[in-house]
Amino acid sequence: MEPQDEQQHGDLALAARLPEDVLTDVLRRLAATPRWLAVSRSVCKEWRAIIDGESLLCTRLPFTGIFISLAVLPFPELFSRPSAPGRPAVSSKLHFLAPAVKVLPDGGCDWRGSHCIKGHCNGLILLRDYVVNPATQRWDRLPERPRDNAKGMVRHSRCNEYLAFDHTVSSHYQRSLPMDGEDVLTDVLRRLAATPRWLAVSRSVCKEWRAIIDGESLLCTRLPFTGIFISLAVLPFPELFSRPSAPGRPAVSGKLHFLAPAVKVLPDGGCDWRGSHGIKDHCNGLILLRDYVVNPATQRWDRLPERPPKGMVRHSRCNEYLAFDHTVSSHYQVFRIPYFQPRCRSDNEYDPIEEASEWPPSRYILHVFSSRTSTWKERLFVRQGDAAGTVAETRQFSRRLLSVYWRGSLYVHCQNNFVMRLSLSEDKYNIIKLPMDAGRDPYLGLSQKGVYLASFVNHHLRVCIMDESSGHAQWILKNDYDLNPVKAFNRQVNGPWILEDINYHFVLSRLPKVNKEAVIRYRQKKKAVVQEKFEWNSDDDDFDEHEDIVEAHQHKYFDMEILGFHPYKEIIFLSRAENFKLNATGFAYHLNSFKLESLGSIYPTDYAKFDFGLPNESCYIYSFPYTPMY
Repeated sequence: MEPQDEQQHGDLALAARLPEDVLTDVLRRLAATPRWLAVSRSVCKEWRAIIDGESLLCTRLPFTGIFISLAVLPFPELFSRPSAPGRPAVSSKLHFLAPAVKVLPDGGCDWRGSHCIKGHCNGLILLRDYVVNPATQRWDRLPERPRDNAKGMVRHSRCNEYLAFDHTVSSHYQRSLPMDGEDVLTDVLRRLAATPRWLAVSRSVCKEWRAIIDGESLLCTRLPFTGIFISLAVLPFPELFSRPSAPGRPAVSGKLHFLAPAVKVLPDGGCDWRGSHGIKDHCNGLILLRDYVVNPATQRWDRLPERPPKGMVRHSRCNEYLAFDHTVSSHYQVFRIPYFQPRCRSDNEYDPIEEASEWPPSRYILHVFSSRTSTWKERLFVRQGDAAGTVAETRQFSRRLLSVYWRGSLYVHCQNNFVMRLSLSEDKYNIIKLPMDAGRDPYLGLSQKGVYLASFVNHHLRVCIMDESSGHAQWILKNDYDLNPVKAFNRQVNGPWILEDINYHFVLSRLPKVNKEAVIRYRQKKKAVVQEKFEWNSDDDDFDEHEDIVEAHQHKYFDMEILGFHPYKEIIFLSRAENFKLNATGFAYHLNSFKLESLGSIYPTDYAKFDFGLPNESCYIYSFPYTPMY
């Protein structure tokens, strides 16, 4: 076997190893074009078995009508029945070819180039100079014929031409120019562009496939930013705070109604919310719940299996974090990171040797769930550099410990004010200390330049950017931002962003004695807000001109939260509330222009009906920027 043949054989073997469900989905997308499906059928036995088993290749072409070609007319005519409703219209027009008729100066016509049909076979027609597929308007121009003395052995003879083509065997016909295999493969991969999940799988088949996908920019690495998921501990469902979908784009919803019920309505009218679907983490269009990993855009989900034991250290539990890269693979991973409960027991309940040991250990064994194997497994990560401290020093209360996935690594904000960077390709990790003046409630997020850190410091908002260009990570101060404009904002706006009010619709509508008229009035008001077509455009960095200004008033207490970063622009989203969660409003703070935009209310409708008298609901809010992946 020649080296080139060996390489092609190896590529085909790699392609044949694709998961059968992925391969079947790819081949189904070619069903509308038997030309490419026939090419795929000849790749290998496995592909042929799937195409034949799924009956993907239609061997029986539809009969539409009769082509009639008259010598005195320049074009053939199609004699057919009208197309049925819902079916594509069939036409015999050959306007996409070179002109067949030349108009002479005296008004006459030169018809010597007329497109008369000389033969046909399985959807293709043979003209004097072309082989044409009228349905797809694709054509090949025939090369120059052999010279007259090469016509044959018998003098005073000429040649008729005939067409042979079998779409179930090959995409080629006799006398057609050979088709480049790369063109076929490129066309196949283009059909997966709408589903990055499968395109990511195809990208990992071999170098040639990856080169085509990257060269044609088929895989969109930048998912659209739609809004912010807000998860409150007292609510059974997360809320989606977003701008209305633009015309022509798919509507985005945060509803999780396709999962098992999270709320059980009791006979007395109360609710059992122990199965609430609070969001624990997110990554590139996927969200992590307590028992599920979900893609809200496609309504696909996986239920996580039973967790492994918590770990070796006593008085600890585990937080879980999600890692997913749609440009590399369709599989995701869930990491369990230990979290130490603050010391609240007598000293004799803690092992002094254990408390004095370094943390994290040099050989760190984590439990990791992989969607590829659908199981939890232990995975060893080796530390590079020093530890963060001891177990005793790590036992600090931290309200919100988040993670971000960036360039093949998972950055996890841990207790004792450090970030752990897990290299998923090398199974190594290192510790990145937070700035000394990190401030209150640091928020780890992802934005235009990579990993960002935001926190409240002395009535200001401090933003830092992680810089790893020198080989080791360091925090670079972006700026300290004045929060007085947020506190002094005295306007009330209905938009441009709206809260979906998922809890109000799902829970209250299922409770007995619901005020139906109030529900109707609410829905009418919500519809009117959407119909106003507010549009927030971060590209323009403009304020919304459709704000309803109300009388100014001052408040002694403001509850401020960091909702997240814009994933592609240096914008941070904040919320400001009065009296804990009353009149909570979302804001967009532009970090370069220092402009402030009010986005709308994030206060859920009838939130008081969900309030169980918690002293401060703000301690139980989690928010995540949402980038849907279809």
